[in-house]
Amino acid sequence: MNHAAYEGTSGTSSDVPPSPHAIQHRRTIGAFYTPLSLTEALCDWGLRSKEDLALEPCFGGCTFLEAAVSRLRSLGQHRPEQNLFGCDIDPLAFRFLKSKLGVDTKPSHFSACDFLTLTPHAIGGRLVDLAAGNPPFIRPQNFTRNQRAIIDQWTHTYGIKLGGRASLWAYFVIHATHFLKRGGRVAWVLPNSFLTARYATAVRNFLVSKFARVEVITLSERLFISEGT
Repeated sequence: MNHAAYEGTSGTSSDVPPSPHAIQHRRTIGAFYTPLSLTEALCDWGLRSKEDLALEPCFGGCTFLEAAVSRLRSLGQHRPEQNLFGCDIDPLAFRFLKSKLGVDTKPSHFSACDFLTLTPHAIGGRLVDLAAGNPPFIRPQNFTRNQRAIIDQWTHTYGIKLGGRASLWAYFVIHATHFLKRGGRVAWVLPNSFLTARYATAVRNFLVSKFARVEVITLSERLFISEGT
């Protein structure tokens, strides 16, 4: 597992493994919730001012949002939830949003849709200072018909072709850059395929062309054992 942080232009894991049904559901949608210790490290790095805005493209268990709230409060922001934006297709994610952060679903801040269909206009036209997350790990052979149609449209819109073997995370990483302010940052938890897959070469080249500095940190810890993977 790699933590990739770039500078320039998915509930807390518990010690109790999720049920087999929950594991299968998460595998289907490519969601494995990131430990809070890791999301705190990324958000502490990515958020530099109490006025910074943060986007989590697939907020899942909300640990990135939790970490962003904590970081913004430490910087002096009294209403940090107003600085957060997010998107997810899983209804369970919105339950976490309410129970963990006390945040109601607001069309201008949190959208129930596929992130690749989201535009800055959908979040009030506001660009963010940080996009961070653990994008869905879904191989192309497991894409639904709807996901294939969305990717085809996305490819046509941006003119970026990743080939037929690209996992869903690759599209999320590129799409998120369209939501950043100049000088914004992104911080991702990514699979090793970011460094090894042929299609990922296009992703790396794209990021290098967009950001002043790119840093990749390889982690040896098995962070998602309690998540069933």
